[in-house]
Amino acid sequence: MELIDQFIKEYKDDFDFYIKLAYISQEITEDALKEAGIKSIVSSRAKKADSLREKIEKRNLDKNYESLEQIKNDIYDLSGVRIALYFPNEREEVDRIIREKFNVINCKNFPENSGKKRPKLKRSEYWANHYRVCIKDNDYSSRFKNTLVEIQVASVLMHSWAEIEHDLVYKPKNGRLSWKEHKILAGLNALIIAGEIALEKLQKTMSDRIKVRESRKKDETKLLSSPDEAL
Repeated sequence: MELIDQFIKEYKDDFDFYIKLAYISQEITEDALKEAGIKSIVSSRAKKADSLREKIEKRNLDKNYESLEQIKNDIYDLSGVRIALYFPNEREEVDRIIREKFNVINCKNFPENSGKKRPKLKRSEYWANHYRVCIKDNDYSSRFKNTLVEIQVASVLMHSWAEIEHDLVYKPKNGRLSWKEHKILAGLNALIIAGEIALEKLQKTMSDRIKVRESRKKDETKLLSSPDEAL
């Protein structure tokens, strides 16, 4: 436990560094998403010391840490950015932006092997992309460039469900959930996925409407520019 205590102490000493790194990463992400016209809510945070200690102690049961460096290499979300998308099917475009703006070390998709089409879900599923990234050299001070940041990308709805599930299942304050409570959570997850599908349809409908409107404007412009032909 002395090793964990030492790591937590050093983390507290460097806490401002991790807050700044998270904020810089949020700024880079937010500016790029706005430029691309992607509607989202972007937030950032540095991991709280109490939460970090709990995570390290739990992982130490399997990892049996022997050095501070080993702990540091295993915990990659000290600084984090969350991108909550209005429209879930913009994840591909966000993926392109993240890879353009950051050095991507690793990317994990949830559920695993998820492609463009949604899998047939039989249980509660978290539908998101998690990236481990570093800031590029030319963006900010070199003191930040080699430290990992985790970027989580999911819909606004999915992020909300994940928060509820995480707090109730992984941080229970009133004991472990019953089978019935897990079933209710799974039902809520199904509603969230249905909501995401509805948002995807809404986006497509909006896109189709805008295309029709722009096509009509072009036709009107042609008529106005060629009055003789119109007659």
